[in-house]
Order: sequence, then C-alpha cells, then structure tokens
Amino acid sequence: MKKILLLSLVVCMVLSCKSTHDFKFEKLTYHTSACFGRCPTYHMEISADKKIRLHSETAFHKRDASPDASAVGYFTGTVNDTTFNKLLLQLRTVGLDTVKFGGPDCCDGPVKTIIIYYNGKRKYLHAMFPPDHALPLIATLNGIYSTSKFVKSAQPFEIERDSIPRAAFTSSPKHQE
Repeated sequence: MKKILLLSLVVCMVLSCKSTHDFKFEKLTYHTSACFGRCPTYHMEISADKKIRLHSETAFHKRDASPDASAVGYFTGTVNDTTFNKLLLQLRTVGLDTVKFGGPDCCDGPVKTIIIYYNGKRKYLHAMFPPDHALPLIATLNGIYSTSKFVKSAQPFEIERDSIPRAAFTSSPKHQE
C-alpha cells in the first residue's frame, strides 16, 4: 500500500512538472486603451524570437506627464533575455488554461487585452480590472513597453485586434467606427 501511494505521488509530481515544462510560447499581443487621465494607449506584439512590434497611439513624458509626440507611431525592438524569461514564467504560472478576465468596464481605467498563442492554442483575455493573480503579468507587459529600447519604423504595420471594439482604443469620439 505504501509503495502504491509513493508511486502515485511520484507520478503526480512528474505530470505536474511536465505540464509547466511543456509550455510553448508562440506570440502575445497586448493592448491598452485610453482612460480619462494620462494612460498610454498602445498595441504591442511579442513573438517567440523576442521581437517586439509596437503601435503607440498616445504617450506621456515620465518627468511631467505631458504628451510625448516622439513616442507615438510604429516601433520595433527586442525584449531582453531577463525580462523575456520573467514573462514566460508569469505566463506559465498565471494558469492560462483556466484564467478568466472579466468584471466591469465601468470606471476610469485602461482596458487591458491579451491575446496569447501557446501550445497550439489561442487565449483571449480582456478586462479593465484583471484578476489579482494576473497583475504581475500585466506589470511585466507594461514594463516591457516602458523600458525596452525601440526604433521608429518607417512603415506602419497591423497588430491583431481580434474581437476588440474599436472604441476601446480611441481617445476621442471622432475616431470611433
């Protein structure tokens, strides 16, 4: 009986380790919307090769929160190894197969949208107030936006916005579809 119990524990441990090590990151798209204050509005795509594509619609200077026109437009860059590994760890631990975003979109705050491709799957998450256990992931994504080195792109490009109302990405009514 003890051997069966011990064997069961070993099998469970091996299976749980296997599920975290079998995580295959393919691509992540992250969107933030405008708010009534000074929230940057951007759309960012991170690929498995650590490349970043960024479309920044509104940006603000860190020193005085005034609008920063030089940080608006299309940019490319690369996530550094440490930050990329942190992102992968948070994606593994957030519970992508079970995590759900939801709740009210009622108040003054940016809506966060994550579209993640992993293990041949696609997960769509969208909320103004993501669950608490997803906040470190959101903080890492915001950190990638604010600390990565970007080069302005000569050509505009599209970043996936599947199932997202255009109004969620505009700061003025004239841009709504």
